[in-house]
Amino acid sequence: MTSAPKKQLGLVDPANPPPGAVRLGRLRDPLATETSETISDLFAIDGLFVEHREWQTKAPGGIEIINQFEMPLAGVRWVVDTIEQAFERKPSQGGLPRDVFNTTAPIDGEHLNLRWGVSVGGEGVGGYTVYNFDRTEYIVNRDAQQLSFINDLWHAQVRDLFKSIAERHEAGEF
Repeated sequence: MTSAPKKQLGLVDPANPPPGAVRLGRLRDPLATETSETISDLFAIDGLFVEHREWQTKAPGGIEIINQFEMPLAGVRWVVDTIEQAFERKPSQGGLPRDVFNTTAPIDGEHLNLRWGVSVGGEGVGGYTVYNFDRTEYIVNRDAQQLSFINDLWHAQVRDLFKSIAERHEAGEF
């Protein structure tokens, strides 16, 4: 399943988003330390779910890395449903087979993949990564864009936030 690469939005400035952008929320890094943290600002822009991520060191003159993930807004519902129905259910309940840790779907013409991994947030910190193989990341312009979140963040914040975003999208709000 391949398709032509999509035109990317360009990095969004969270302090000054483009006209028509809807701010959906902010995710704070549950693994933040005294020296670094990641902040993710979420937007709906032109039919896309956009996660703008800034990793910052807190030292004077520290490093800042900016990247972004984009997927069709319908992908948010797909992520929720796939985690709940495929990853969180036993195979006997209709979930994925025990030895399968990823699944792929075309969503509005874009090739999305959802993977569970044991070290998404560092050694032994499990979580999920969503890949959009039709959009390349902004830092290394050859890798697929990706969005990762650890299990604890999924249960504490992301699940409910994504369900709300999916419902708003399905209601035609954006």
